Amino acid sequence: MSFPPPYMIPPPPGMPPGMPPPPGGGQHFYQMQQHQQQVMEQGSAIDFHDIAPPGTTPFDPEAMRAPGTYDNELTEDQKQEKALKWQQLQTKRYADKRKFGFVDTQKEDMPPEHVRKIIRDHGDMSSRKYRHDKRVYLGALKYMPHAILKLLENMPMPWEQIRDVKVLYHITGAISFVNEIPWVIEPVYIAQWGSMWIMMRREKRDRRHFKRMRFPPFDDEEPPLDYADNILDVEPLEAIQIELDGDEDAPVAEWFYDHKPLSDTKFVNGPTYKRWHLELPMMATLYRLANQLLTDLVDDNYFYLFDLKAFFTAKALNMAIPGGPKFEPLVKDNSQLYHTPNVVFIKTEDPDLPAFYFDPLINPISHRHAVKSLEDNFDESDDFELEYVEPLLSSLPLYSDNTANGIALLWSPRPYNMRSGRTRRSLDIPLVKTWYKEHCPPGQPVKVRVSYQKLLKYYVLNALKHRPPKPQKKRYLFRSFKATKFFQCTTLDWVETGLQVCRQGYNMLNLLIHRQELELPAFDYNFNLKPVKTLTTKERKKSRFGNAFHLCREILRLTKLIVDAHVQYRLNNVDAFQLSDGMQYIFAHVGQLTGMYRYKYKLMKQIRMCKDLKH
Repeated sequence: MSFPPPYMIPPPPGMPPGMPPPPGGGQHFYQMQQHQQQVMEQGSAIDFHDIAPPGTTPFDPEAMRAPGTYDNELTEDQKQEKALKWQQLQTKRYADKRKFGFVDTQKEDMPPEHVRKIIRDHGDMSSRKYRHDKRVYLGALKYMPHAILKLLENMPMPWEQIRDVKVLYHITGAISFVNEIPWVIEPVYIAQWGSMWIMMRREKRDRRHFKRMRFPPFDDEEPPLDYADNILDVEPLEAIQIELDGDEDAPVAEWFYDHKPLSDTKFVNGPTYKRWHLELPMMATLYRLANQLLTDLVDDNYFYLFDLKAFFTAKALNMAIPGGPKFEPLVKDNSQLYHTPNVVFIKTEDPDLPAFYFDPLINPISHRHAVKSLEDNFDESDDFELEYVEPLLSSLPLYSDNTANGIALLWSPRPYNMRSGRTRRSLDIPLVKTWYKEHCPPGQPVKVRVSYQKLLKYYVLNALKHRPPKPQKKRYLFRSFKATKFFQCTTLDWVETGLQVCRQGYNMLNLLIHRQELELPAFDYNFNLKPVKTLTTKERKKSRFGNAFHLCREILRLTKLIVDAHVQYRLNNVDAFQLSDGMQYIFAHVGQLTGMYRYKYKLMKQIRMCKDLKH
């Protein structure tokens, strides 16, 4: 039996002709439409059980439910099975996740007392209770230079009393890492150091008797202090901070000396602290505070024959730079301009001057060539006006409060000529690099002129050797450590972390000495190796260590000097100015305070640079 096509079936009453029925056949659809109209006319409810397709049974919800599917109808075995499935699901969601051999546990920060107890209990590793941990301590010696690097790059600044840092430590107390990167906003960081320069110069001018710290701060036989017993409850002295004016410095006064300025505001991208954007009043105030460290030069013509290309050419020709290159230069002059357009911007010292004014240096008003007329027909009493002429933008003010600051920032050096940028590590920001790139001021002593010359020499050599960095796959050491069950996280004071690193380094080197079964050299707490008696030739040969051991020992010695200086400040034995002077003395006299150049002579380059920067 054949059915007519759907479009041949006449539509039911009330449906417009020509409307196609739904797919699946139109006859049954029209029956449903007719039945629905009848029900609506009768005013009764629609019973969809009666309109099931031909050959099927009406829908019965009770028939679809299997017996025992409700909780109150579950059997005991079904309940046990359901509970087991739920437990397996939750275990899969919240248990440790294993990936590439690591156990990715969802760790919470431990309290500081946990690592304190571990360090205190282990002591100098002489107890037999911890004899199995000695292997871990010796294995951690490989990562000790990295721990020292992370410790020193997160050192507190002179304007901070206390700095708390995130720490990643081994559960045996073998090693502690400062798990932070010191991101800073470059214009804020330079302005902070500019204010430090002002305060330290004032202190040097006003203080009559300045006593420098003693180095080393603690005796050789004095063990590192326990932080909880000696430092935790001591309130440190005031840090170095300039007194900011409530009106002039209002845009930055609230957050200028914070650890991470603007971290919870709209001026930083968020908790990652990677990008910043400052408003013009903020940038103008920071530029004024950083003025002591910034150059006043805005004219590029000052650096003619005193830039990198000129230095490269002079080096290639083995000539001195004051005379300039006279032969075929190394860098062709086709694209090099000998002169840039003259800069007519003059930095104003008086903040009360208007934004636009005639400076007598560049706008002299001369009367030498003025022509005096014999007849003066102009009457000043007449009111002379140009009719139907109005200046452009006459309804707007000529300048606002921010105009002078905006012009000054336009000619300011980097980073104050930018409104936004990326944060940088504090150790990557050059504070005084522009100083030695300029000509040495006349009348300076010979040692200062030699220091300028040497720093320029290193600057040129580094520029010659520089190559663009190759793209490399980033490897995150601390993420790998944190993913294992052997490391925990906490937040500690920087001084406490430094004391832990010094104690851990001492234990590592001491265990290495005893592992060689050497009892002859005595190893003190300031990382000195002292013979206990006059050694014979055989004993001397047996007690030798390699350069790597001694270099690590000297680096730890320098680290202990820095940490102990901060400990003396926290014990109120020295103030913040003496601490800053001590830090400057340590880094400028690494050659006298340590002997690390004996084991890697290339370090003399950095040691001499630090000494030259002092001049």
